[in-house]
Amino acid sequence: MEIEPGEVFKVKETTHGVNNVVEFVAEAILNCSTSEVILPSNMLLWWDSSISSSITFGIGSSVASIADQSGHGNDGVPSPIFTQQPDYSATGLNGRPTLVYVNFNQALVCDPLAFGTGSTLTCWYVGYFASSSHPDARAISYAASGQSFDFDNLQSFAVDRATTTDSVGISRNSNAQISSIAAGYDTPHRTIATIAADGTLSIYVNGTTASSSHTGGAFGTNGTFAVGNTGYGGFLGQGYWHGGISEVGVSTDASSPAQVAVLDDYLATKWGF
Repeated sequence: MEIEPGEVFKVKETTHGVNNVVEFVAEAILNCSTSEVILPSNMLLWWDSSISSSITFGIGSSVASIADQSGHGNDGVPSPIFTQQPDYSATGLNGRPTLVYVNFNQALVCDPLAFGTGSTLTCWYVGYFASSSHPDARAISYAASGQSFDFDNLQSFAVDRATTTDSVGISRNSNAQISSIAAGYDTPHRTIATIAADGTLSIYVNGTTASSSHTGGAFGTNGTFAVGNTGYGGFLGQGYWHGGISEVGVSTDASSPAQVAVLDDYLATKWGF
């Protein structure tokens, strides 16, 4: 969607853990510095650790589930294949909440995820990772139904660490990462990735961007979506994230650079950058 001054949008505002749909004038949103945000349209999934009521705990601080805030019921739960759960830290990222992943046996998954078969995408996460993460650590992984991997086919994608470096990027239909930007070890960062209808892959890390042309194509639906690890059979547990992830969102629309800038400003304000 195009953001035009004076146009009215419906946005989601969180107050004391309660989600309310509110109408705002775009000009006011664009000129404000509050945590309200025009989220991408066609939101599919939104996990937000700052909404404490969305988290169900297991033993101690372990997270048994996180409720989807997009309205689609795509909650995150531990994979039945893994034996451990991420831990909740109330102040683990810039003094704000995060879910902490520490080894190969942890992930939150939504399986199956009714992704649809469109060709566009906007997704994001806020988090940090250590050098001890797997060389191909996944912040976000989606492997379409019938696919063995998330990175070597058009139907799937991954937002992941660029092998053995402190960079993060986006992978699709390739044995190598397509676009990546340095994030820094143990450094909180916000990452937004987009895929346009023509296949262009763009990655934004703390407002810095890189893009690459790529082959476009439709995603496959009803696959395995995972955060903090890979959740599919071909590479199971080999993409573990050692660090925190505070927020994850997925939309089936591609955002323009101007729309990404609005989203990035929201994430920066909300998470203390």
